[in-house]
Amino acid sequence: MQFKTTSSNIISDNLLLAISGNTGLNNYSSSSKIKNISDAFADEVVNLAQSADNLVTKVYTTTATADALDSNGYQYNTYRKNNNSVIIQSTDQLIQVESISGTFNPLIFDTVLLYANTRIGLGNNVTITLLEDLVIASSDIVKYLSVKLEATNSNSALELSSGDSFRLNISQNPNTSDLVLIVNTNITTYNIKETDTDYRERIITTKNSPYASVEQAITNSLLGIDGVLSVGYSRLFFGAANIGILTREMFLLGVETNEDLLLNIANGKIYNTAPAGYIYNAFIPEPIHIKLDVKLVNAGYDLTFVKSTIIKVFQSKYKYNDQNLVLLSALNREVHKYIESQDIRIYNAQLYLPTIDGTLLISEEELNIPLFGFGYLINENINIEIVSNV
Repeated sequence: MQFKTTSSNIISDNLLLAISGNTGLNNYSSSSKIKNISDAFADEVVNLAQSADNLVTKVYTTTATADALDSNGYQYNTYRKNNNSVIIQSTDQLIQVESISGTFNPLIFDTVLLYANTRIGLGNNVTITLLEDLVIASSDIVKYLSVKLEATNSNSALELSSGDSFRLNISQNPNTSDLVLIVNTNITTYNIKETDTDYRERIITTKNSPYASVEQAITNSLLGIDGVLSVGYSRLFFGAANIGILTREMFLLGVETNEDLLLNIANGKIYNTAPAGYIYNAFIPEPIHIKLDVKLVNAGYDLTFVKSTIIKVFQSKYKYNDQNLVLLSALNREVHKYIESQDIRIYNAQLYLPTIDGTLLISEEELNIPLFGFGYLINENINIEIVSNV
């Protein structure tokens, strides 16, 4: 408001000077007709300028926000993503299984009660998908789960309250009749929309796609699928490629619960985007474990904090793409933003592939990850050595 008042005064003063220079009139008192006319005209000019500015802001993708940005996206068949699901890891300790009687039945110990990717309707518009096998050990008092929670109806809210409980009826094992799933926090995913920043970037990329390569157009299309994080290409020859599609769920947890559905959608997107004759094979890359050797000065650091910091940095900086590269120097540089550089150094890394139980590569500088997989880092694969100096 102050800006508008100042601008009006400046315009009014300039008008009075112009009137004086052209007519010789110089009665500028606050009650003069010339002063009143110039002030009124200045206000209208400012209002018009602000209206024009607001209109231009909404028209251009680079400045539009909220509903105006949605309108921009609609023009290019690019729509804002809505997320009606949430992924919870067992380490979060937010979803647990326990026995109503207080202790688990010994007859269910060390057996797979439910397999990973099992989907269970819990009622109240909630579907849960297990992201790992449900196995209860004799030492477990409660069992924390890694799960994906979704609203059964994609157009409605997923709402859970701390303390909500659901009976787990595992028909193939009558010894599990007293198991109950308990929620330890409030969970709401209704209308979790893609941010303006991320949505704007996709619109701009799509707008430019007529002038971009075929691969860029395909990438733009695939990134519009809910949950897709990044895309990589392994080119076979001109006009042919294997196309890797990495989802956020796979990147964080090493599993993709809707692989068949995702690939069906992706193949449809590629078919509608690629030119006739383009040969492609869409796939979901497998996790290639990264093992890190770290030197840490014993300066009172909590090892859990150190490992979680390294994982957080890796997940924020690594990108699955054609290069598929991890630089230890870049990892160290980012970790040093949280832990003093004289106290920690990642000095060695290796790629380990569980499916063959073998090491693919060892390096002190960089890891070139084969495109059939993506870099996957977990706590157990960070080896910390306590030293006097790094």
